Amino acid sequence: MLLFAVVRIAPEFFIEEDHEIIQGPEAAAIDTQPTTVVAGPSLGELINIAAQNPSSRSFRKCQACHDATSGGPNKIGPNLWNIVGAAPGGKAGYSYSNAMTSKGGTWDYNALNEFLAAPSSAVPRTKMTFAGLRTMEERAAIIAYLRASADNPVPLPEVPVEDAPEETPAASR
Repeated sequence: MLLFAVVRIAPEFFIEEDHEIIQGPEAAAIDTQPTTVVAGPSLGELINIAAQNPSSRSFRKCQACHDATSGGPNKIGPNLWNIVGAAPGGKAGYSYSNAMTSKGGTWDYNALNEFLAAPSSAVPRTKMTFAGLRTMEERAAIIAYLRASADNPVPLPEVPVEDAPEETPAASR
């Protein structure tokens, strides 16, 4: 029994622990403290990365309803050639919903990102029934492809200096 008591009590003498048990309203306050969220790359950074190698693979989900070639046909949705920087509902030869023609503005990078994330939220009563794309990476890849699908692609978004990757010095010889 003595051996059992020594084995049970001995760790308390060798290990210093200073734990305070918190109960009641103080414990609830600890659980509701805000957590720090680490931000990923910005939309501009992701578009710049995707624009290095714009791929039609990213556009596959869109091809059932849209064409993005110069002079290509309208399908269920309008042809998307020259869409980046264009006015919503402004492509000739396509019958847009009233919601789309009255949206206003231009299809800049942020507007496209918002629309591709949730079309029916960005333009309520749009004819587009697609649910949207979940990840900003996927949306950026499609936006970069659409940007490249143009006679004169609009400039890439500027990445703030503090977010730009550092240049590595040239190897010395």
